[in-house]
Amino acid sequence: MRITGTWQGQYTYGEDYGDIAGSSVPFRLSLRQSWWFGRVRGHVRDDVSKGGQPELGLVDGRRKGAVVRFVKVMPVAYSMIDGRLIPLRDELRQHGLEVLGELSHWIGYSGTVREDGRAMEGDWQILPRQVETDRGRIEVGSGSGTWSARHVDRKRQAL
Repeated sequence: MRITGTWQGQYTYGEDYGDIAGSSVPFRLSLRQSWWFGRVRGHVRDDVSKGGQPELGLVDGRRKGAVVRFVKVMPVAYSMIDGRLIPLRDELRQHGLEVLGELSHWIGYSGTVREDGRAMEGDWQILPRQVETDRGRIEVGSGSGTWSARHVDRKRQAL
């Protein structure tokens, strides 16, 4: 069983998200699993109309048996403020910090694939990272929740 193809899913915000905890954002995932040690690569597109990030994300990970783990890299990091996505770079600027270099979100996903290969689910966590600012290094990234997805097509589709 391979997980190559197109998946329709959602991620749900965990308890640490206050007022939006429990709300979900749909996403579409296009994956290719190679025969080489279960390597999984692909792209992900959030549903912007439901509060998702507008940029196309990259996915890179592995699947071994029923276990799937991947990192979703979103090219722009955001903060959720009053239920709205605000670029983290802008939020930090409002606090007098200027970020030097790129500021992306790296989100770790881990989960299990159902035996029939038609669904998977698990947990996600924004991976903390050190970023350079004009006032030194700071740690950014927090938040966690759950996710699920169902296989909708054996072919990879453009997102």
